[in-house]
Amino acid sequence: MEKGEALEHFIKNYVKTESSVKMQKLKVYSENNKDILIDDFVESFRRICVKIKDMQDKGEKGEIGYITYSLLRTNIMEGKLVYLIEAFNRIWFFDRIECQEEYDVRWAYQFLDEFEAELIEKSKPYLNKIGMPDIERVKLKEIALYNNVVIELAKEAILNASEIKEFSDILKEDVIEIRIGEYKGPSEVIYRKESNAISGAKL
Repeated sequence: MEKGEALEHFIKNYVKTESSVKMQKLKVYSENNKDILIDDFVESFRRICVKIKDMQDKGEKGEIGYITYSLLRTNIMEGKLVYLIEAFNRIWFFDRIECQEEYDVRWAYQFLDEFEAELIEKSKPYLNKIGMPDIERVKLKEIALYNNVVIELAKEAILNASEIKEFSDILKEDVIEIRIGEYKGPSEVIYRKESNAISGAKL
């Protein structure tokens, strides 16, 4: 069996099956532990708000226009299972005053690590025709599926997170958005609020 044939056989017989199994396990885990996972997200949001307020009180940070939760694929590939949380003013990524925290997403990506470990084991009978670069490429593609699950959880959790006192206490731009997605790439708005002045001007 040539390498191309081996890889095609491997994907058809193992990758697709294991991917479905792990995603199902993740969805069951997420549903069964939803309250805890929402609390953990809210706590991560609380931490970034506390940091923002501290920096604002010291005159190091101005009004906030964006809070982003970002997937860094390199982190996930290297086993650092966290999303980067950042706070910016209205010019977003051009705001150079760093304000960061982390959100632990091990609850989701632990199943991706299991997926990788099982593929490594199942690749052994292919007598070196399936190597780590092949498995890493498969893993890299799978990340998007896990990110989608994290986003769905964040959409629910932000309903609670946006009500905490620490968020109310920070100084905000006329429009503030909370987003989640790829680092400096596509992201989804999970919360948006306009000031009363902006809202009134539209009427």
